[in-house]
Amino acid sequence: MRSIYIILLLFPLFKGIVVPKDISIGKEPKQDFVSYYHYINLSNRSIYNGDLANAALFLDSAFQYIKSPYFKDLQKRIILNWKLNMSEKNIQLLNFILKTKHIDTAQLKTLFPLELLTGFNTKVKPGKLSSQMKEFKYQLERIYQTDQEIKGYYDFKTIQTDNYIPKAKREKQEMLELANADKFIKLIRKYGFPTENNIGYFIHDLSDPTKIKAIELSHVVDILFRNYLGTKFKEDALRILETAMTNHIIHPINYAHLKDHYNENIKSRKFNWGIQYLVPSVIRIDNAFYRPFVYYSKGLLDSVNNNRISIGLDSLHIEQHQIVSQQICGDSTKANNLSIPTYTYINEYRLGFVKWAVEKEGRLMSDFIISTDKIKKECKCKALLY
Repeated sequence: MRSIYIILLLFPLFKGIVVPKDISIGKEPKQDFVSYYHYINLSNRSIYNGDLANAALFLDSAFQYIKSPYFKDLQKRIILNWKLNMSEKNIQLLNFILKTKHIDTAQLKTLFPLELLTGFNTKVKPGKLSSQMKEFKYQLERIYQTDQEIKGYYDFKTIQTDNYIPKAKREKQEMLELANADKFIKLIRKYGFPTENNIGYFIHDLSDPTKIKAIELSHVVDILFRNYLGTKFKEDALRILETAMTNHIIHPINYAHLKDHYNENIKSRKFNWGIQYLVPSVIRIDNAFYRPFVYYSKGLLDSVNNNRISIGLDSLHIEQHQIVSQQICGDSTKANNLSIPTYTYINEYRLGFVKWAVEKEGRLMSDFIISTDKIKKECKCKALLY
C-alpha cells in the first residue's frame, strides 16, 4: 500500500472546566509546552463540540504556560471573546499581537472582521524589528522570491514531477535550489530559526513585482524546507528542524509535516510507516474527504498517535474530523469558520489517478473515505461561524 501513497505524492495536480488565574499574556516566566499543547487540544475539542465558553477557558489555561502563545491561538481567543460578549478583553490581546507578532494595523484588518476591532486604536504602532531581524527577513523574502520565479507561484494543489518540467528548466531549478538551500541554512545559523516572534507572522511576497503582498511565514518556511530536504543539504536541514523542535521554536504540525516529507523521500533506509505523523491527515478528491492512502492497522494507528501525542498534537482521527468540519461548515461567502487546528494541511488529488492507484493494490476508495454525515451530526457548525 505504500506504493499508493508514494504514487499520489508524485502526481501533479474529556470535557471539563478549568478556571485559570487572571494573568497578563506574555508575563508568565514558566515555559511548559507539554501543558500548553494539552490545553490547546482540549480547547479545539470544545470548539468542535460548540462549547465556546469552555474553549475560551482552556485557551486561558494554555496561555499561562508559555511567554508568547502562537498567533493563531491568540486569534482564536479574540474571536471567542467577541462571540462570548467579552470584547473588552481583546484590547490587551490585540496590543500583544501587534507588539510580539509584528503585524501592522492594515494586516490586522484583514485578519479580523472590522466589527471586532471596534474600540481598538488601529493607529497603535507594531513592535519594531531589530536591524538584524530586518536583514534576516529581507534575505528570506529574496530567497522565496527567486524560488517562486524559477518554478512559478507555488500551489499546494499541484505537485510537479520531472515529466512536467522541461529539462533545461529542471536543471536550472535544481541549481537554484542548491544555491538557495546553502543561503537559507547559513542565514539560520547566523540569525537563528525564523519564527513569528523574531521576524513576524507575515513576510512580504516579492515574487509579484506589481504588488507587494504578505504571506504567512510558516508557509514560506514549509515550502523552503521541503525543497531543501530533497537536496544534498538535507541532513543539515533535518538537524535544524530537530533543534527547532527540541527548543520549541517550530509548531509541532509544521515539524510533523516536514518530518513526514523527509521520511517519505529518504533513499538511505527502508521506509517505515510507523515513524510517520501522517500530516496531512486529510485528502480531498472532488469534494469528498479521505484519510491518507495507507493500511490502517491497529499497530500503525497506535504508533502514529503515539508519535503525534509525543510532540503535542492530538490523535489522528480527532484532527481529521476537525479539519473536515472547517471545510463543510457554513457559507464562506457570508462568514468565516472559527479555526480549530492551529495549522491545517490538506492535499487535493484527481479522482481517476487515485482510483487507479488504490485499485491496483486491491482496495476500494470507500475503504479510506471520511464520513461527513457523522461530522455534520457531531460538529456544532453554527457555533463556529463569525
